[in-house]
Amino acid sequence: NETMNDVALWADVSAGLRTLRKTRCACAAFLAAAACARAGAQSPVRALQRECTAHAAALALDDAREAARAAVWPRVLRALEVGPCPPARLLDALELFRADAEAQAALCKRLFDDQAMEPKRELLEALLAAMRLHRSSAAVQAECLGSLSCVLRTSHENGASVVRVSPELVRALLDAMRQHPGDPRVQDQAAYVILIIGKANTENQDEVIRQGGVELLSAALDANGEDHMILESAIGALWNLCHFNQHNQGEVPTASRWWRS
Repeated sequence: NETMNDVALWADVSAGLRTLRKTRCACAAFLAAAACARAGAQSPVRALQRECTAHAAALALDDAREAARAAVWPRVLRALEVGPCPPARLLDALELFRADAEAQAALCKRLFDDQAMEPKRELLEALLAAMRLHRSSAAVQAECLGSLSCVLRTSHENGASVVRVSPELVRALLDAMRQHPGDPRVQDQAAYVILIIGKANTENQDEVIRQGGVELLSAALDANGEDHMILESAIGALWNLCHFNQHNQGEVPTASRWWRS
């Protein structure tokens, strides 16, 4: 505690962690990373502490390539709980632990919490791969959909037009709604992604409707009509499916009693 705010000490720790690449050093790295959790947000060494956290997570992922992945994952998870990790490392971890549903959910949550939205194409591919492989896991679906909404929303907020998404992406998010009709988080996050991709993009609107999106949004509303988050996301999604699309303005109302109400 006496040395918590010693800038020189933290600079030395950071430099040391950058060079460590042996399994026996990983525990020391995590001890250093754990200290970050006790430092105040306004600490003058906060930047160095966050850097140490990133190095600690990187060490654990290096170890994962050389050791039994199941044994290494708890150490990776502890580092992720302490602070941010470079997006490239998170993508590495998604690939290394792709068969582990718990790991996929935790890594996607970290992506969402860190707002780590670049590189966009690689992130989209990794999220879709996780959703396909772990269809039965509501946790994986919800966390992937949350990160997916961030990737798409961030691009739009930065001034880009709403991108044309692939039919595979639409299929993945609608499959999540079909697979987990009773999970409010999955239904809300999927509806929110539809809301984003349906805004002023007729190709996305048509693809969602073609694959049965209106019926799924209506079912989500029927099952969760008292959930204000789902109400906002699903009704907003239905609205955007009709936005500047005269054909859909005739299709959606006939399929959704919620639209009429």
